[in-house]
Amino acid sequence: MDIFSDWIRSLENSGVKLCEIADIIDVTYQTIQCYRDRNNYPTAKNLIRLSEHYNISIDDMLYYNENSPPVRTPDERTLLRLFRKLPQNEQELLIERIRELAKAADDKQDFPLT
Repeated sequence: MDIFSDWIRSLENSGVKLCEIADIIDVTYQTIQCYRDRNNYPTAKNLIRLSEHYNISIDDMLYYNENSPPVRTPDERTLLRLFRKLPQNEQELLIERIRELAKAADDKQDFPLT
């Protein structure tokens, strides 16, 4: 297996369809299949497009491994896109609220109510 192929598979595993990847870089579905199945690589221009779209470094795409951070799910990408539209002060408030929610979730796991 090729490392870039593994990255394409990780996208699929997180719910991204090959045709979606193809649309991002304006190639055919079959081209993406070749990247995945035949260890072909996209052009530098298309690597940059993928990198920007998925907010992942080109190094991480080309040297992907199971210890790499997981590719964002569609919901995570939506949250990030919406978060970036907020003004800075609203982003800070949201981050603080998420920390509170995460801490409460951690506390529940530490002391189940059952």
